[in-house]
Amino acid sequence: SVDSASAPTNMVTKAGTPVDTSASMPEQVAVDTTAETAGYVAPSPQDIQQALKNAGIYTGAVDGNLGPASKKAITEFQQQNGLTADGKVGKKTWEKLKVHLNQSQQ
Repeated sequence: SVDSASAPTNMVTKAGTPVDTSASMPEQVAVDTTAETAGYVAPSPQDIQQALKNAGIYTGAVDGNLGPASKKAITEFQQQNGLTADGKVGKKTWEKLKVHLNQSQQ
């Protein structure tokens, strides 16, 4: 007899196309759910600015508007921390930046 617990279940989409149930991520999910980003919550613009300000890199207002000064500070922070300097706060940048969020200004 076949052990039904280890055999893949044959599923079909509404369109009638077979679904590979062994795949870990359904196609319609656009969010990166790999182990590397599991549990990652994107920071708010205010949190990014406050962390950059506390790190001594950003001198602008903490207004939630990520303009040119914020982008420049993000890029500078990334360069100082050996990250890809793309001006975007992704998981790796936020991991290093968030330690400054609850610190007092240096």
